Amino acid sequence: MHRTYVRRRLTLLVAALIAIFGMSHHVAGAIDADPQIVPVSSSSYVVRDGDTMWSIASSLDPGRDPRQIVHELDVLNHGVSHSLVPGQVLSVPSYG
Repeated sequence: MHRTYVRRRLTLLVAALIAIFGMSHHVAGAIDADPQIVPVSSSSYVVRDGDTMWSIASSLDPGRDPRQIVHELDVLNHGVSHSLVPGQVLSVPSYG
């Protein structure tokens, strides 16, 4: 009788921990509405005459929506990418 009681308590404890962990992951994602974009790796890009954020974003990942990449570039470069100057060095995320 005692072993059954201990097993039930242990099973209940494990189920509660799994439920709490699962809910905390969803709650954390809901709280952080604008997550910081942290690429796994990045490289640099030297701005050339005539470059725009849109053209740079389109060349980085042609199959993806450039608006998302422009946002990632903006976050990665702390907003300095709004006024591009030839010779400026931008950090760009690596897409692999």
